[in-house]
Amino acid sequence: TLADASGSPVLDDHVWSETGMFDVRAQARDIHGIESQWSDPARIEVLGRAPNFLLTSTGSEKIELYPLLASGPVFLIWWDLQSVEGIGMLDELQPVYDSLAPLGLNLLAISLDPATDGSRVKSFMTSRGWHVPMLLDPLSISGALYSVVTRPTSVLVSMDTMVVYTRFGFNQGDADSIAAELLKWLPSSPRG
Repeated sequence: TLADASGSPVLDDHVWSETGMFDVRAQARDIHGIESQWSDPARIEVLGRAPNFLLTSTGSEKIELYPLLASGPVFLIWWDLQSVEGIGMLDELQPVYDSLAPLGLNLLAISLDPATDGSRVKSFMTSRGWHVPMLLDPLSISGALYSVVTRPTSVLVSMDTMVVYTRFGFNQGDADSIAAELLKWLPSSPRG
């Protein structure tokens, strides 16, 4: 994550029209037009079809991605207890999930914390008032499938198993633009 002079993260979205492996580099320019050097490349994989996975929730329930797609798209958020941006993202998206879940949205928060932190993750989510399904992925099985290198990383999987939206990082206030993207992929009729 890049930061501006105040230390605030600077994020930018990009939509790829093709799948594959890409090297992403960044360069900053200040208000005087002075440019930084290009960053070292970060390799990311842009997926077409979303890989399926099966993980255990904080409530010891086995949850598999593909069966959830029968009722609506699934928004995946990878985070951990050290990710301030990830915590902020889940704080801001809880009300979005509450309003869109009846229309078919599924949201899965995936903790990449070590296995020894499973009870801490459960306590933490309770203390924050989160009631989204929380999956534990201490070995980063799903993280590896989706090439997660930064936290938070989020991916929207459409009902036809395609990755249709990917986001790296989160800034306070981004929930509205994320909600607008999620709305585009909801099924036409509300769940019963």
